[in-house]
Amino acid sequence: MKNFMLFLALVVFAGGIISSCSEDSNTPSKEKNLFPATNNSFWVYTRTYVNDGQTATATDSVAISGTETVKGQTASKYNVYTGGQLRESYFRYSQDSKLYSLPSELLPADILALIPAEILPQDWVVIADDKTNSWEMFTFNVDNVPVDLGGTTTTLNGVIKVTGQKGGMVNKSVGATNYSCQEFTSKISYTGKINYLGQNIDLKFEVNSKTYYADNVGLVYSETPEQEIVVDLVFSKIPVYKIEATNSALVRFSVAQ
Repeated sequence: MKNFMLFLALVVFAGGIISSCSEDSNTPSKEKNLFPATNNSFWVYTRTYVNDGQTATATDSVAISGTETVKGQTASKYNVYTGGQLRESYFRYSQDSKLYSLPSELLPADILALIPAEILPQDWVVIADDKTNSWEMFTFNVDNVPVDLGGTTTTLNGVIKVTGQKGGMVNKSVGATNYSCQEFTSKISYTGKINYLGQNIDLKFEVNSKTYYADNVGLVYSETPEQEIVVDLVFSKIPVYKIEATNSALVRFSVAQ
């Protein structure tokens, strides 16, 4: 159950940019750099998370190593390093103020082993849209997915829907510099049943994560709040999983020209 719910907390991943248009109608609008993706660009983040009940920190570095053709699209390859070791790689591309990703690359390896790959969308999906207030990323059915609930094996049957929403402008600091950032919220919702002690019980919840992007910078800050997911029985509430709070804050970066 832990791995399955961790997927719900980690999916996702959304994006945006700051607004930088002049109010002078006679001045052409500045083209905004939605998602800087030039080769050799890098970003370094301090990630705060909970490990065994204790707050911990780690340093994550994200670097673009080049481009490759993936499912018919030229996409940038991002390498993620933690503690100096390569942890994972993924691909993204942007077009018309939209950021695209493969759904399978939003999931950690242990989740891919848990959820059948064929139930996930197989093509590129929009995970950020600067020109739309809200959009749907993807939806898929969960059929008889086994989970562990306090040592008891149970199953989930329902629908997972991932959507995005564009928020307002928020100031965030990177070192001594303040940036006006575009806020985005990604919403991962589950609606369905959980089989517990032979009973099919309704289970419904939504996990919201926020990201903040700045023009010509990229991702400045991301956060997922703490949330406890419970099964609501007639006489009691049974905890299913506790999503621990986590955040990543940009500490330095270099966007290649």
